[in-house]
Amino acid sequence: MMEMVQNPLAVWNQYWNGSWYSYLLLGAVIYLLIFESRKKKAGYLAAYLIIVSFVYFCPVTAGIIQRCIGGLVYWRVLWLLPTVPVIAAAFAGLLGRIRNRGIQTVAVIVCLVLVVTSGTSVWMYLFFDELQRMAGWEL
Repeated sequence: MMEMVQNPLAVWNQYWNGSWYSYLLLGAVIYLLIFESRKKKAGYLAAYLIIVSFVYFCPVTAGIIQRCIGGLVYWRVLWLLPTVPVIAAAFAGLLGRIRNRGIQTVAVIVCLVLVVTSGTSVWMYLFFDELQRMAGWEL
């Protein structure tokens, strides 16, 4: 049972790999729940995110999912998280509240810088290796 709690946490940390997107996602959900709670779309996004997070971290559902798809590919469940739409909805809602054009321009630049600098590049890791020729094989 303890493995069903530890595995999702380990996979969660490996999935985000030190990037700040998990914090941006958390901040975006909090913003949507507090300031955009009257809009249906924001509520749907936040509710879906909370449901998927519960299903992901709940030991019972984690055990069922890992038995169905395998423990080695459990991280693919995190693809169900609507990370980009939630962050985009929060930024759009925040920027839509600003009426001064100059302040809005600065806020757009700050949001863009947050998104660009928060992630890690997939090219800097060994996910993509150069193909090597094997004896007798032509590329």
